[in-house]
Amino acid sequence: MATDKRLLNRQKSGNASWDAAYVRYVQYMMTRVNCAVTITSCHQKLRQDGERQAKDTRDVVMSELTDALRARCLDWVRSRFDGVYVNRHGAIIVPFAKTVVFVEVTEVFTGRGRVNVRAPVLVDLGLTPEVTRHVAVNGGNFLFGALSFYAEGDADTATLEFDYSLFGETVNEAVLAAAVRLVNASATKIQDQLRPRFGGRSILA
Repeated sequence: MATDKRLLNRQKSGNASWDAAYVRYVQYMMTRVNCAVTITSCHQKLRQDGERQAKDTRDVVMSELTDALRARCLDWVRSRFDGVYVNRHGAIIVPFAKTVVFVEVTEVFTGRGRVNVRAPVLVDLGLTPEVTRHVAVNGGNFLFGALSFYAEGDADTATLEFDYSLFGETVNEAVLAAAVRLVNASATKIQDQLRPRFGGRSILA
């Protein structure tokens, strides 16, 4: 009987030692996991901070590039056309007899700006099935440029525009002046063709 008690005490003692060792092992592994999670979180934060700083740097560089391009475009059109001004949105406005041409520099393309040259053809144009079908079928049938609608919200009228875009690095004074003249000529011609059929009015009316 005494022998059985000693064996039982040994088993209990062995189990207690094993339990304590197991607890220490679990605590050790949890410490390692917590350290790994902390290190991973630090790496993620550093990576996010680096990506954010890189984006901020790219944005600053792009802003400087587009600001410089916008300033050159303004100088170029002022040297070629009369009455040029900049509206409150920063767009360069070149007025003509029946419309105005907008020259806008944006940061659409990575590493380079885009110069969009556009002119309203007709404003307050009713969005009838006939006019929308005409634009859908014929809006892209030009050697350069295209027709598009601009409407706000659920309005049943819109502005019909003719626009053309240039890559920033391809633009110089001669190219920009030619694009402004061609956009104005196309918008004026289309206005004369479509106004009797579909209504609307000139932006200068």
